[in-house]
Amino acid sequence: MREPAKGGRFYNTAIAFSADGKELARYRKIHLFQATLPDRKYREADYAAAGKELCVFDCKGFRIGLAICYDLRFPELFRGLRGQGAQAVLLPSAFTVPTGKAHWESLLRARAIENQIYLAAPALTGTSGNGAKTYGHSLAIDSWGKILRQLRREPGLVSFELSKAEIQGCASKVDSWASRRRDLFPLD
Repeated sequence: MREPAKGGRFYNTAIAFSADGKELARYRKIHLFQATLPDRKYREADYAAAGKELCVFDCKGFRIGLAICYDLRFPELFRGLRGQGAQAVLLPSAFTVPTGKAHWESLLRARAIENQIYLAAPALTGTSGNGAKTYGHSLAIDSWGKILRQLRREPGLVSFELSKAEIQGCASKVDSWASRRRDLFPLD
């Protein structure tokens, strides 16, 4: 969603709603995309404003974090969400074809594994309104890095269940979250 910001800019905003239509959370994208790729130069800061707050909310007994697209490249954001109790992160995206092919799945799986969280990443596929070709490949990944659901380039809807037992089972195998050196890396 484009939410108005100062100076004629807008925030790239993700909103989470309950099943009955109540707004649960609103997140303004923190990291603005900039890249020089074969098809064009991208500079989101030319028209968008950056958000300044992490977003975690409660839904049906789980703590859910929100992030958007390019935010995926910043592991400290996901550490911060996990530090605020996130057990899953929703990450709507429109990755470009070149960056998607090269990095999309690897980065998603890394963020899930290193933070021991679920990641649900619905992804735009096809050509966006500005003519950019998007990668698609919507993914749902568990805290061990296993792909639970995937849509490649076809539109569709998938569902999956979150499991606190799965998250705890992952931590009982390799508890990297508890092993962090907060004295050297105080992110939360």
